[in-house]
Amino acid sequence: MSFKLGVLIVHGIGNQNPAYANDFIKDLQEKIRLFDKNPDFVKMMPTTWATEVQPDEEELWRNVSHGEPLNFGKLRKFLISYVGDAVAYGGTPNKSNGVYQKIQKNIHETIEKLYIDLGKQDKPLIVISHSFGTQIISDYIWDRQKAHKENNLDLLADNEFERMNTLSGLFTFGSSIPLFTIGYHPLEAIEFPPKALPEDLKNKARWYNFYDVDDVLGYPLKNLSESYQQNVTDDVEVNVGNWLQSWNPLCHFGYWKDDDCLNSIAEFIAGVI
Repeated sequence: MSFKLGVLIVHGIGNQNPAYANDFIKDLQEKIRLFDKNPDFVKMMPTTWATEVQPDEEELWRNVSHGEPLNFGKLRKFLISYVGDAVAYGGTPNKSNGVYQKIQKNIHETIEKLYIDLGKQDKPLIVISHSFGTQIISDYIWDRQKAHKENNLDLLADNEFERMNTLSGLFTFGSSIPLFTIGYHPLEAIEFPPKALPEDLKNKARWYNFYDVDDVLGYPLKNLSESYQQNVTDDVEVNVGNWLQSWNPLCHFGYWKDDDCLNSIAEFIAGVI
């Protein structure tokens, strides 16, 4: 059985092991079946970009926590993870060996593997991203589109799939993109759907941004600028997390298990395959 489309999963903040998306993939497959579609036609592949920053963040925590105990240890580790990701990622954008480039290469390697599993065919691509991962994938898509517009050599794109030109669905959870837009005038979003996307897929293409009003790290996107207004299909308010999380900032980690999010993605996939 050959795959009809590919799904790229981009995690957010925090230490991640390669199995982090297993439960989400199983849940999404079950939801797809509810729409009378076979999930075996869908190849899902998670990224593990955090491996590019985890060692340095773990070393930092060991150094600062050595000696006198610090209060709010878990909160401090969380802040080191979130702030550390952002600082490391944004602090070296122009260095060939910088974290930005390493993470971009990491994303590319996953997309390349996904392309191979799709039989090296330019099948429709769906991207599901969370938290800081929404900023990372936005930058990745932006760089591919910029290189194409300026007719520059792009070492991370050898075909339409890798150029993100088959991107048909974009689902962002708890997006922190607004936190990284200060100082950009005019503020431009990625082009969605891509101009090169076939017309039949353009008519189906959607960018849904899910946010919870209790999630201090996740925000609506459409009102950021005219460009975001045009490119984001809709900001979708959801109430995510279990009873311990849904009413407070801990809900930031609840999107992956939320039925509203899963159903929306499954329905979209069912409409494509």
